[in-house]
Amino acid sequence: MIQLKYKLTDTFFKSLFSLIIVYLFPIEISGVFGFFLVIVGIGSVLIGFERYISFQIQTVDMNQRNIQQKLSNLFLFYSFNLLIVAPIFSIIVYLKVVQSPLMLLLCILILFAEMLSTNIYNIGVVHKKYIIGMRVVIIKNLLLVLFSLQIYSLNLNESLVYIFSFWSLLSMCQIIIFIYFFFKFQKFYKIDIFSTSFLEIFNQYKISKFHFLIGIVAIVWIQADRLLVGFWFDAKMMGVYYRHVAITSLLHQIFFITSFNRLVPKIYSLAKKNGYNILNKIIIKEYKIILITLLFIVSFILISYYTILKEYFLYFLLQIDIILTLIFILSIRIYADFQSMIINAYKLEKNIFIYQIICLSIFLLLMIFLAPFFKIKGVVLALFISTIVYAIVISKFNKSNSLKSKL
Repeated sequence: MIQLKYKLTDTFFKSLFSLIIVYLFPIEISGVFGFFLVIVGIGSVLIGFERYISFQIQTVDMNQRNIQQKLSNLFLFYSFNLLIVAPIFSIIVYLKVVQSPLMLLLCILILFAEMLSTNIYNIGVVHKKYIIGMRVVIIKNLLLVLFSLQIYSLNLNESLVYIFSFWSLLSMCQIIIFIYFFFKFQKFYKIDIFSTSFLEIFNQYKISKFHFLIGIVAIVWIQADRLLVGFWFDAKMMGVYYRHVAITSLLHQIFFITSFNRLVPKIYSLAKKNGYNILNKIIIKEYKIILITLLFIVSFILISYYTILKEYFLYFLLQIDIILTLIFILSIRIYADFQSMIINAYKLEKNIFIYQIICLSIFLLLMIFLAPFFKIKGVVLALFISTIVYAIVISKFNKSNSLKSKL
C-alpha cells in the first residue's frame, strides 16, 4: 500500500530530524524545540479541525470534480482557521520559543505547512491521486535532517534561528507547490475558488464539530505532560523531559501507523455482525505482539545501560527508571487505544470523549500536587496513574456493554 510506505518514510525522516535536535543539541535548545513541536501538533489540529474525517466519508463515492470542489472549500476553511489560530499560537511562541517578530511569522508558516502535511496524507488515504503530495513532504523532512546535522557540525550560536529559518523556507516551497497543483486541478475541473460562500465555509464547523472535540481532547490528553512541562519548567528541565519522552513518542507513532491503522478497517467491518469478545480476541493477539516487541526494547535498554552505554545515558541526562516507566505507561496506553478502537467501531465515540476528559482532569490535578515536589518524576507519576485509570475505565465499559448485549 503506497500510502503506508509514504507515511512510514515521512515519519522516519520527521522523527530523525526531531531526535537529532533533542539529543545532539544543548539541553536548553532541546527543551525549546520539543515544546515547539508540541504546540505545532496542537495548532495543526486546531486549524485542521479534524475536517478530514467527514471529508473522507463524504467523498468516498464522489466523482473527481465534486471531490475537487470539496477540496476547494476545505482549503478556504483551513485558511480561515489559520487566521483564528495564528494570534494564539504567536503569543505562546513569543513567550516560550522566540521573541523576534520575523521569527514569529516564520513559525506560523511552519505551522500551516505541517498542518497541510498531515492532511494531505489523510486525504490521500482515500483518494490516491493526492498522495503524491507526500513526496514533497518527505523531501522536505529529508532536507531538514541533513541541514540539522550540518548545523550541529558547525556548532553555531543561535542554532534554532538557523533551523527555523531553513524549515520555514522549505515550508514556503511546500505550500507554493501545493498551491500550484491545487489551482492546476481547479482549472482542469473549471472550479472557481472564490465562488465558495461564507455559509459553505461555516457549515464545515457544524459538520466536523464533534470529530474536532474528540480530536482536540485526544491530542491534549496525549500531549498534556509535554505541554504542561513546557509551561511549568525552565528550558533545561523541558529538555531533560523531552529527551525522556522522545523515544516513547516515536514508538507510539509507529504503533499507530503499522498496527492501529492497519486493524481499524478489519475491526470496523467485523463490528457490524460480531460482539465484543470476537473483536477483543483480535486486538489481544495484536497486543501480545506489541508487548513482546516492547520487552525486546526494554531488554536492549537494560543490557546497554549496564554494559557499555551507561556513560551516554548520564551524558544525555537520561534516567533509566524514568525511561522504563514511560515504556510501561506506553504499553498501557496502547492497550487503552485498542479498547477505544472497539468503542469507535460500535459508534460510541461520546463515551471515549467523556472518559478522556475525566482522565485528563485527573492528570492535571495530580500534576498540580506532585510536580512542585517531585519535578519530572511527579509528572511521570501523574501520567502513570491517569493512564491506568483510563485503561481500566475503557476496558470495563467494553466488558459491561458485552454483557448487556448478551442479555
